[in-house]
This record gives sequence, structure tokens and C-alpha cells, in this order.
Amino acid sequence: MFKFLKELHNKHKPIVVDLYTYRPDVYEFSRPNRTSKFLPNWWKDLEKSYTSANSDRPASTMRRCNGFLDIMRQGFVLPMWSDLKVNVGQKGSFNYSWLYSDTVSNATSHEQEQRGNFLPNESFLHLKLHCPWTAVCKEDIEWSLIQPSWHNESPFDYVTPPGVVNFKFQHSLEVHTFFERKENNNSIIIPHNRPMLQAIPHSNRDIHLNYHLVSEKDWIKYSSQAVLLKFSHGYNMVKKIRKENGGCPFHRSK
Repeated sequence: MFKFLKELHNKHKPIVVDLYTYRPDVYEFSRPNRTSKFLPNWWKDLEKSYTSANSDRPASTMRRCNGFLDIMRQGFVLPMWSDLKVNVGQKGSFNYSWLYSDTVSNATSHEQEQRGNFLPNESFLHLKLHCPWTAVCKEDIEWSLIQPSWHNESPFDYVTPPGVVNFKFQHSLEVHTFFERKENNNSIIIPHNRPMLQAIPHSNRDIHLNYHLVSEKDWIKYSSQAVLLKFSHGYNMVKKIRKENGGCPFHRSK
């Protein structure tokens, strides 16, 4: 009976996510927010219906598409925190460079061996954008991270593969991107505030976001990147230990 009442209470209780950054510019100008706050302009400009040229009768536009509306009600969006220019070397080369307008953000590229033959470096550039936000949730809930495709009107510039994370045990919001190498060198600009990730909880509950501006030293505490116990499988060990200890020591329920 007690378990049933607890589940009933939690059903109406929002999932709380604490978002931390050490950068005042990011805190002020580049906050993650509910997905419904990032509706694309092309969609907002649509009429709800139009007259079909084929049948001469009213037809609905995507303003009434339930699949679109439902995904726009899910979770929260991480926007790009700075303009980013990526110079992608031609096909067959391994050349690339990047430049943030904020001059301080960072990006790295994973070695090919980490993904085998998938999207080889001579044909694709992998770039991991190091996000200045971390996300913490005290509840053991998994979240899908997907690319907000409806917000990108140049869909062939890059792709962000999906994944599943748990913000109770893993707090980073790194953005993994792949850029296709063309026959010639090319450059791509990702503008500030473009939605880069959508985090969708595996739950029907609403969400509530809290924002925190902290020192860089404190921010590192909230980042899973600070926990490197093993050369491999370190995340699984950290998750196991934190489950046994009741969660991350910096976010344990009082």
C-alpha cells in the first residue's frame, strides 16, 4: 500500500534537473530550456490549414501534426552556446579545424579505433563539442539524447547520433557530431542558440529545470569527466559504487 501511494505521489511530481555552469556568459545567454520554448520559426509561420491543389479542399499543415506536437512537449533542449565554424578537409584527408566565437570553448575528436569501421575518418570528421553545462538528477531515470532535426534547415551539414544517459550517474552534455567530407574543403557554421540536443526522459512526468552558476572548481565536481577510475568500463564502476552509496555525494538527498 505504501509503495502504491509513493508511486501515485511521484506520478504528479516533476522530475527535477539541476543544470550547472561556471561561465557567466553561458548562464545568461545560453540556457537549456523546455523543448516547447524552442519551437522552430518555420513552424510558427505556418497556417493551421491550406487548400490542397489536388482536391480543392482544406488540409491540415504541420501546425496540427500530433507527432510533431508531442515531441515538442518532451524534455528539454540544449542550445549551442556560441557560434562555431568547422573547417572540414576534403574526402580522403584527415584535415580539420574549428573556431568558436567565444574563443574559450573546446572540441576534440575521438580516435577511429573507438568505433571500428563506422563512419571512417577519411570520409567523415568526428567532433565532440565540450558543453559548458552539466545536468544532475537525483532520480534514477534514463534520458534519450537525440538531435533536434526539425530545428536544422541544413540537415546534411552534420549529424548528431542518439544515445541514452542517466543524469544521476553521468552528468556531462557532450555533443557528438559527424561532418561528411566532400570532394573539396568546406566550412560549416553552427549558430549560437541552435538546438543541439534534446533530452527526453523515459517517463511521462513533467520536468522542472534549475540553473546554477558556480565556480569552475565546483563545476568539475558535477562533471563525470572528473571520475576516471579505470582505463575502461569506468562509468559502470562509478554507477555501481554510487548506487551502493546512495548517489553522487554532492547531490545526495538530505
